[in-house]
Amino acid sequence: MKKFRITHTFFKNFCLIAFFTLFQILSNISLAEDIPSDSLIIYKVQKGDNLYSVAQKYLPHTEIYSLNDFVKEIKQLNNISENNLILPEQILKIPVRTKIDSILFQRIQHKELKGIYLNTYCLSSAKLKEIIENYDSLGCNALVVDFKNTNGDILYPTKNPLVLEIDACKPVISDSKKLIYLLHKHNISLIARITIFKDTTLANAYPEWTPKLVIDTTVVDSLVVPERMEWVNPNCAEVQKYNLEIIKEVISLGVDEIQLDYIRFPTESYLLDADFGVPDSLRQQVITDFIKSAYEITQQAGVRLSADIFGVVAFQNEQDIVNTGQNIVSIAEYLDRIHPMVYPSHFYGEFFDKDSLKNEPYYFVQQSCQKLIDIIKQKDKIIPYLQAFSLSEFQAEPFYILSQMQAVKDCGLDSGYLFWNAKGNYEPTWKALSLWKNGDKLLDKFKR
Repeated sequence: MKKFRITHTFFKNFCLIAFFTLFQILSNISLAEDIPSDSLIIYKVQKGDNLYSVAQKYLPHTEIYSLNDFVKEIKQLNNISENNLILPEQILKIPVRTKIDSILFQRIQHKELKGIYLNTYCLSSAKLKEIIENYDSLGCNALVVDFKNTNGDILYPTKNPLVLEIDACKPVISDSKKLIYLLHKHNISLIARITIFKDTTLANAYPEWTPKLVIDTTVVDSLVVPERMEWVNPNCAEVQKYNLEIIKEVISLGVDEIQLDYIRFPTESYLLDADFGVPDSLRQQVITDFIKSAYEITQQAGVRLSADIFGVVAFQNEQDIVNTGQNIVSIAEYLDRIHPMVYPSHFYGEFFDKDSLKNEPYYFVQQSCQKLIDIIKQKDKIIPYLQAFSLSEFQAEPFYILSQMQAVKDCGLDSGYLFWNAKGNYEPTWKALSLWKNGDKLLDKFKR
């Protein structure tokens, strides 16, 4: 009996040691290690811990996107009161997702796009939940998110030394892989929008990389010159290199597509006569060559490249081509998709024999898209941005949005459309898409 008691005690102690060792291992486990796909980590609260610091430690090992939502889940699982109080030595159960289906990190590239643009600063768990729920029910499949915006903010954790030098890193997208995983679970492509030559931060950090102002002092009072320069020089080799390096880095994050914006020379009145170091007649060559360089990068990586086209450029008037450098015929060769931003609210005066565009969203979008089709003769590349925001007398109600959708359809553009609302307010858009899906489409009387 004595021998049995010694053996039993030894065995019991061994099991206890093994048990606590296992918990210690699990508390530090990474996603790549081989433990069950859904697990609870047992964590002993240490002195100095708070609920948010504990949640932050394990947030990368969950599918939950935001820290606040993860804190709520931990609180619910451990019956923690509203004051969020946790004490040293307290045992917490932490829910983690330890196995991620690698297939969900393979790039998703839809032939037809239906989706929205979302300002990255609007990106939150609540907004993502709204988007995914509506996408699942309405058949949408693409989300455009800023990875670099017009201020020049780099909106993900970057290793680019110049970005860090000029303090441009604002990592709103703290975990791009988690965002991709979440979207891919719902068959949604993540399209990374990168603004190129409108970059306030870079312009003011390196003024020698900006256009050289040439202002006629006799009319200077009529020009509005901002206190801070908002544009860099598209003809500047350093500017081009900087943006191409960012494109490469964003591709490495695993996004599905790169979408370029402000890929042009500025058209603000105070910059129209600025010195860019290149004759006006060669501006289009500068823009085409840059897009070609970006295209070579995306082609090598197996990622699609698209570009937003300044609204009036869709008409390809000679002076607009000269001013912006956007020759659609030239750049179309190096783009997988072209996104004309033909918002009716942005055009004033007479267009297409119409005195006012206030009540003409169908006619304006239809005529603009048809003109672009006639120019490049590649329908499959044209995916217009449609106006989903209100401006002055232009109210983006469901009818207004539906009219634009019908115009795209009637032009025979089968590659889809994207919606733009900088504030992320897409409630009227969801209603319009619901009506469209349910068959309540526009009648011929809307085709003016």
